[in-house]
Amino acid sequence: MQSKRYNKYLVSSLILLMGAILLGMSLHYLYDSNDVLHQARMNYTQEIRVDGLIDHKNQPLTQTTLTNQWSFVFFGFTNCPDVCPATFYQLVQVSHLLKKQKPADSPARFYFVSVDPARDKEKLADYVNYFDPAFVGVTGNVQSIEKFEKQFGAFHRYDKKNSSGYYTVQHSADVFLIAPNGRLTTRFTPPLDINLLVEQFSELVKQYNKVTV
Repeated sequence: MQSKRYNKYLVSSLILLMGAILLGMSLHYLYDSNDVLHQARMNYTQEIRVDGLIDHKNQPLTQTTLTNQWSFVFFGFTNCPDVCPATFYQLVQVSHLLKKQKPADSPARFYFVSVDPARDKEKLADYVNYFDPAFVGVTGNVQSIEKFEKQFGAFHRYDKKNSSGYYTVQHSADVFLIAPNGRLTTRFTPPLDINLLVEQFSELVKQYNKVTV
């Protein structure tokens, strides 16, 4: 009798243990490996405002520019020696993968915001077109750029000029995602995993559609 009672207790314990393991795996998936998805479900409150910015075709960005589509936004400058071109190349690959997987139901655009308008305004078009003509280069005066980037929690800082007048710029390296309602959804922090980013974006679209239906 005692043996049967022990066996029943052992089976019950194993069932509870398995349940705890499965629950832990689920929580790990939602809150650890894909923590960005958990954050995204809660973060549709920050509306991104656009004021005083122009694109690389010298056309003004309006408030409706960042609505009715998903918008990837990253900050940098054309003289950047490493982070900006690396991010550009990765996002071009992301763009191509998204077009293959979701050609119409979740359109996405990619915006490169130059934080160095003094040097970049005239060459922004060539820079963007070199990587992908579908991407949009954005700049403006210093005040407009600072006002825009603060909404993302982004930053930039100009280093001192050297003897030849050259200077570099310290800036945020994150890639930000704006939902079709014009609100900031989440950020992707380097180093970027292209396949994971595409997978996360697909999940974010699903979450967004559930919230907005």
